[in-house]
Amino acid sequence: MFQKEYNLKIYSLAGVFVKTIPFKELMNDVSYTETINAGQGEMRLQLSLEWTSTFIAYNQIIKVYESDKDHSTARCIYTGIVGNLRRVIERGKSFIEVRAVGIGSMLTFMYFKYG
Repeated sequence: MFQKEYNLKIYSLAGVFVKTIPFKELMNDVSYTETINAGQGEMRLQLSLEWTSTFIAYNQIIKVYESDKDHSTARCIYTGIVGNLRRVIERGKSFIEVRAVGIGSMLTFMYFKYG
């Protein structure tokens, strides 16, 4: 039976590698929206990182890699920008909720000259 594992790689907005977040830190399954001719949409994750953790921040690029259990067929399934972080302490456990939007959102950073 095929079992999926996910690794998250965090990059700065300039594309510099920051950190890999391993599969064991994910508290929920990876899911995201995708629209034909519009690209990837929103992804929400819960990570079992301490609420004081600074490994992940706003406007960082997040890439999600899916692989089988022996890591022989890893592939990138999502690339987006961290748009919202929510630090939560609930029932004695702390975690971070991450909301990312598709990489196409970076087009909003561009300056368009009119005329």
